[in-house]
Amino acid sequence: MSKNLSQTIQTIDELKAFIQEFSWLSDFFAIDFLITDYWNTKFPDDWKFLQFERLETLCDIVAKGKVDPSWPDSLKEFIHKATNLGLNRFPSNDLKYCQLDKEVEIGMKQKKIAEVKSTAVYIDDICVKNGVTHILDFGAGQGYLSSVLAYQYGYNVIAVDSDILQTSGGEQRAKRILNLYSLHQKQVRGVLSQAAQRWEDYPAIKESLRRLFYRSVLQKLLVDNKIVITSQDQSDAIKSTNGEVAIKKLGAQACTNPVTYTKAALERLGCEQKLEDGLVLGTFEWYASVQSQIAAIWTLRTMLANVIESLILTDRCIYMSENNFNVDLIAMADPDVSPRNMAIIVTKK
Repeated sequence: MSKNLSQTIQTIDELKAFIQEFSWLSDFFAIDFLITDYWNTKFPDDWKFLQFERLETLCDIVAKGKVDPSWPDSLKEFIHKATNLGLNRFPSNDLKYCQLDKEVEIGMKQKKIAEVKSTAVYIDDICVKNGVTHILDFGAGQGYLSSVLAYQYGYNVIAVDSDILQTSGGEQRAKRILNLYSLHQKQVRGVLSQAAQRWEDYPAIKESLRRLFYRSVLQKLLVDNKIVITSQDQSDAIKSTNGEVAIKKLGAQACTNPVTYTKAALERLGCEQKLEDGLVLGTFEWYASVQSQIAAIWTLRTMLANVIESLILTDRCIYMSENNFNVDLIAMADPDVSPRNMAIIVTKK
């Protein structure tokens, strides 16, 4: 096991205790904020001043673990532990990268390029050491990593994904890559059917928090006006873990203002009942202060993400180790570019 993993195993009980202590925060849903009076029933009174802090201050809490000396000790301790308990997510200095051929970069965003440049090299090293020539890529998506391993490294790759949209996109992408290579002895044999550093992007965070506020007030409107949800299309409206209906992401135009958002949401949910514009605007104005409260809660809730993910990753690594596999936990990309950057490496002993 890596030193990184060994250190985390020693603190696994501390990770569990921390997550359990703040389960009231991880269990928070913006959809229930007004319905359950979360601010007054769950959120600590001496932390409520955060609703008056600037967005930049809230973002610095998540991205940098930054605190003000005058803040309550309990809040400073929470931020300190949430920042330091999780895994080190920065790559080691000896992690190797490859230069991708332009042909295989088709369709890749910078995040994906950063992930593939290191992961492909790591897999190649394992394959060379163990004499592996065939690779099965489960959850291959559109085949970004598979195409690099096949076209650039020469492996026989079978890419598998359960999402038909990913499958279709992967097939089209593979054809384009194949056409670009003048010599293509290497081939992908088929694509079968099968979120803290970003808090430095202030405009994106501001928009996300605004949408959380919109969804919270919408739920209040639905409940107070006994709106009947009739949509049977589970691609449009799905049940959340707390039994309420969750709406998939609406487009930017629909979220221009409370009225356009509410109309789009009701249509998405298949609601025959309509709400007067005046009622919608009045309700949103009445709960205007809620937006800053949700921002404060969501800021702290976000900080639990790395702690929870660290516990899950560690648990899976320990399980594989206990079952007599070699296991390592590696940061494969800069977390500023790719927040979900951890890879569990498992090989037979």
